[in-house]
Amino acid sequence: RNDPVQNGALAIHLDIASEFESGRRDIGLIWTRRAVLPDLHYTRLFTPTLSPVAAPALLNAGAGLRTPSDLAAHTLLFVEGAEDDWQAWLEAAGMSELASRPYPKFDSYLIALEAAMEGQGIAIAPDFIASMDLKAARLVQPFDIRVEQPGAWYLVCNRERQHELRIKCFHDWLVGEVAAEAGL
Repeated sequence: RNDPVQNGALAIHLDIASEFESGRRDIGLIWTRRAVLPDLHYTRLFTPTLSPVAAPALLNAGAGLRTPSDLAAHTLLFVEGAEDDWQAWLEAAGMSELASRPYPKFDSYLIALEAAMEGQGIAIAPDFIASMDLKAARLVQPFDIRVEQPGAWYLVCNRERQHELRIKCFHDWLVGEVAAEAGL
């Protein structure tokens, strides 16, 4: 499952590499499972934590959401390209068999979270993406189980340019911001 050729990660990386090689990009933020391209310089910023999120009304409606086994009675909302998120969390919760059922897939976390807010199912998302909706009580985290997302966020640039002043300044500033942010 984590083979970069099979899951599209290599194709994404090659697209990213061409952006830097052509000079169209100086620096970028990417999420990837593997920092694999030798022409790029990667700085690992953080590994997000994942947890399921749901509309508050789903906690007590119907079958409810009291234990991870209650997920069997609900629709899980997947994000295209991040199917391993649910797999990692369900394995940690002892419910890995649920990952093989067919579920709707969305093309972004934000759309999956919107569907969860509307009560269409249970989404899984990195905490930093869901944090505003959790603080505003549009979503709740029904379980205490948190797992690291397979992969990490990286700051990337062309390896030959990593010491250029403007790239180094941005790099140092962003690394400092991430280090100061609680929860990352």
